[in-house]
Amino acid sequence: PVGTLFILTSDDDTRILSTIKSRVTSIQVSIPTAQNLTEHFVAQGYKQGDITKALMQSGGLPGLTAALLQDQDHPLVAAAQSAKVLLSGDRYHKLLVVDALAKNRIEVANTIAVMQRIASIQLPNSTQETAKQWSNVSKVTYTAQDLLQKNAQPKTVLDYLCLNV
Repeated sequence: PVGTLFILTSDDDTRILSTIKSRVTSIQVSIPTAQNLTEHFVAQGYKQGDITKALMQSGGLPGLTAALLQDQDHPLVAAAQSAKVLLSGDRYHKLLVVDALAKNRIEVANTIAVMQRIASIQLPNSTQETAKQWSNVSKVTYTAQDLLQKNAQPKTVLDYLCLNV
């Protein structure tokens, strides 16, 4: 209908077809800083500790942070929980997550994206010792994302993550 407006969002414009790109107006939107998000959620009545935890789990993504604080369904809540286990769980729990995730390529991609976001936030604020760890997480997740985009089996990609994170 006349006056209809479509809003297309993407975190990677290289994945948008050139035929679509040529017909749209592109607007870059920056993610708010952790300090801005903290101030916003404190004003909403949330506790500082809960906000900090949600920001860590969400990798600083505002919508996911809000969903975690409000215990709402969000496509990335499950991915954040899986990322948490893959980053800090023991080998047994990591393998349980791998088995559960391997059946859903989209969940695998979301989990990898959340892990990348967490690493990108942690890296600048880390000590020299932990910087190596977060740098490795960043490198491994980008490789895993690339493998997934090249149609590698999700189970193989997750196994790679578990062995290298």
